Amino acid sequence: MNLQKQSQDTIHKCSICGRPYKDKIMEFSGRTYHYSIPECDCEEKLRRREDNKKKGQNIKTRILQIKDCGVGKRFKDRTFSNFDKKINNKAYQVCLNYAKHYFDYEREGKGLFLSGPVGTGKTHLAVAIIDYIARIHKRKFEGKIIFTTSVNLLSSIRLGYKTNSAEKICRECESCQLLVIDDLGSEKITDWVGEIFYRIIDNRYSELKPIIITSNYSLTELKEKIGERLVSRIYDMCEGVKFEGKDWRLIKTSK
Repeated sequence: MNLQKQSQDTIHKCSICGRPYKDKIMEFSGRTYHYSIPECDCEEKLRRREDNKKKGQNIKTRILQIKDCGVGKRFKDRTFSNFDKKINNKAYQVCLNYAKHYFDYEREGKGLFLSGPVGTGKTHLAVAIIDYIARIHKRKFEGKIIFTTSVNLLSSIRLGYKTNSAEKICRECESCQLLVIDDLGSEKITDWVGEIFYRIIDNRYSELKPIIITSNYSLTELKEKIGERLVSRIYDMCEGVKFEGKDWRLIKTSK
């Protein structure tokens, strides 16, 4: 069977709409070739949909990668949209503005120091910033975020001395794109603790790497706990955000 006869006997159709393909003839090097092309764009649309689906999956994966930074299950769903703006609205606006313009702050090595009583939304807004970066800035944000409580960080480093991973933990905290330390000041302060925090924060200060810190203590109160030189670094590299009010957890329980 020659090529012309074969093309006449074999009718190619669109797998979606069923329209027959158009037969084309091409001559090359003295030989005649028959081939078929679709008259519709159904299959091209399908390919584009599949490509977009893959891109969507890649974007979703990237969002999950950024958010997989150490935030516990209780706080994983905390966003700006589910924060009660009636409570500490000013703090909400400052944190939202930081998230929106994150890369401007990052270039200057600027972070946030969120301070105030227990249960006033500090951790919620710190995690909301991470969520915003993951969802809105995922294409530009190429680095890594680390979220840790001060107590967990120190515990990991102590255990790391037994497994030779302490130095690795410190270096990751020094070099990650954004470090979030929750509840600074809740740990028992020793000379060793002060040196660990100073090493990590001073390194980030020197390299213009932003940090977000939450604490139940003001900077003045922290000075008595962690030392003046460390507080000086935090003061210089972070914008202070004050939270006020009563513990919202207790308020919810009493209702």
